[in-house]
Amino acid sequence: MYADIIETSFDVILGVLNHDCLQPPPPISPPNYPAYASAINDVVGKEGLELVGQLLAGLVGDFPREVVSGVVSAIRIIATLWTSQFAQWVPLVLEQLPPTAVPMQAKREFLTQITK
Repeated sequence: MYADIIETSFDVILGVLNHDCLQPPPPISPPNYPAYASAINDVVGKEGLELVGQLLAGLVGDFPREVVSGVVSAIRIIATLWTSQFAQWVPLVLEQLPPTAVPMQAKREFLTQITK
């Protein structure tokens, strides 16, 4: 049950983060796409730090295996579309992850890999 709820949540999150309105516009795109893109960008700008924090905490914490690919996909999308914000959020998130779950050396290596 718990895994089903989390998996469904990731489907929704991925649906929003992967929405066509965030891609380069095709020659003809629905008229609401600019408004959708603006709304999504506003929410990610305001809540992105928390989202990235929850994604990484769950990845090293207690998310079920079934959602790992969804977490990785969400992180990739965020890193790709909101690159500068993501670069600011990751160090803050890593600081808050408990050293019992993620040793300091692993945090440093992750940060190095992410910033390449």
